[in-house]
Amino acid sequence: MKWGTTSYSDFVNYLPIFPSVRTLQRAVEHIQFESGILDEVFDMLKHAVKGVSENERDCMIVADEMVIKAGLVFDPSTKRIIGKCTFPTHVEPTKKVLVIMCGGINRRWKVVVAYFFTGKKDPKIKNKKANNRGIALKDVILKVIDKYKKIGLKASITTDMGSENRSMWNAFSVGCIRESDAVVSIQHSVRPEDRFYFLPDPVHLFKNILTMLESNKIIHLLITFLSLKN
Repeated sequence: MKWGTTSYSDFVNYLPIFPSVRTLQRAVEHIQFESGILDEVFDMLKHAVKGVSENERDCMIVADEMVIKAGLVFDPSTKRIIGKCTFPTHVEPTKKVLVIMCGGINRRWKVVVAYFFTGKKDPKIKNKKANNRGIALKDVILKVIDKYKKIGLKASITTDMGSENRSMWNAFSVGCIRESDAVVSIQHSVRPEDRFYFLPDPVHLFKNILTMLESNKIIHLLITFLSLKN
């Protein structure tokens, strides 16, 4: 059973034999939650997935950015200043946070496994043709996949189709262009017998289709696709 803070507090007031919210918070204060891949979260996941069925080990990697208020803040738990860019190829000022989560498909659960503070692209590499941002995000995803494998989870990934995520897809050689077949998966980096699938966020996918129809009013279908349907 999973509760929010308010529901659990009400439950403790009804049955005060259980620890308070603050007691539980003190019990997990030692967990390292600094920007980057959260190794201790994977350690907890390792114990959480013990005993679950093979079907319940299927999960999704979700990568998304959220806008935050720029500024530097002192973190008393780590005694450090936070708010600086921590993602490769990005420089201050920090404007967003890139969050990578893991969520169950056949069993309802989700947890943040990595996060990075992002800002604007480094002008030193912005004008270069190399896909530095995509390659950097690809490296992070590969490390996350490797950690999933070590604890026995099977993952695919879903993202929106923003420019940052598209650059990551390109780094994996995933996507499609006109008059060619779509590439939606790659050979799994740690399980060569399996495929690792890339899925666009359905909400943003329909939004992009709507925008395309409003702008171009034309959908181009492959001849091979039409021949299969006729």
